[in-house]
Amino acid sequence: GGRIPFVSARPPAMESRTRRMLMQEVGIAECTVLQGTLGTVMKVLWNSDQAHKEMGDNKMIAFQQFALLHPEAQFVFIGDSGQGDVDFATAFMEQHLPVDANGRRLLPKERRDRAALIHDVAQSDGVKPKTSISRRSELRMGGVTVFDTYVGAATEIFRLGFIDVDGLKSATHGCMAEFADIKPDDFRTPEVFEARRVELLKDLSEMNNVRRASVNSSVASLETLGPNV
Repeated sequence: GGRIPFVSARPPAMESRTRRMLMQEVGIAECTVLQGTLGTVMKVLWNSDQAHKEMGDNKMIAFQQFALLHPEAQFVFIGDSGQGDVDFATAFMEQHLPVDANGRRLLPKERRDRAALIHDVAQSDGVKPKTSISRRSELRMGGVTVFDTYVGAATEIFRLGFIDVDGLKSATHGCMAEFADIKPDDFRTPEVFEARRVELLKDLSEMNNVRRASVNSSVASLETLGPNV
């Protein structure tokens, strides 16, 4: 397992509330909270675009200071498509790019010491995703993956080597159980329920494809290495 730093736009005055929310809503009792500033939060009232950009900038400054304390660590950032998280994720993947054995500096999408994932929020109708297909492709070229369900997120970090197949199975079972616990009537409209159901089924299919490909690759590797062992 890994340690969880929580990168927040909330100012220090709200730390106790943030920690209480993390405990009550997601069961996280121990974590590092990297905080924002009150001025940036207040700016949302009259200049939300600039405020969200500053939130991303402030998060990056806080993260840089934290990362200096853990130079050996690998980092996985998970945010959403709001409050400057996309800007943070892009900068996060571009920062301190490693070099390969030939001295070539890696592209953000090639690095394996970091991963950045953005949970896409829905538009006001609760159905259509906020981020277009073309924008998702653009972000992926920069090493940032936009996902719809946490099965999709788990599949991506499995593909990148941050979790093993047991971790992938655990995340998948957890997502399926949580979705099953929500009654269709609890969604705002039947269309919203159907949109979430379709997203989950799509990501489950992709997860199974990736898992099978991984198993087949492992078998092929064993068969190749077998005669030489």
